[in-house]
Amino acid sequence: MKLTRSEQETIVNYQADGEEGTIYTSIPTDIRRLQRLSEKYPENYKLIREDGVGVTYRFSKKLMTLRKPKKKVELTEEQKKELINRLKN
Repeated sequence: MKLTRSEQETIVNYQADGEEGTIYTSIPTDIRRLQRLSEKYPENYKLIREDGVGVTYRFSKKLMTLRKPKKKVELTEEQKKELINRLKN
């Protein structure tokens, strides 16, 4: 069964006192990423369910991170020109 883009989702679930969590996804790029990770790191990612729409993996919670946004750098026109010249040389 194929879902529309607005129906596709990824859900991450873990408890504060647990060492593992689960990831359910029906987003094709996330499915492929988890498949590659589970092949390369089977001790950290394990497929536990496929339902025809999505997949559920168990993962080591120590791999879970939440990041702050990247800082956007605002350059003046002079700084931009200087960088362009530096890259040309």
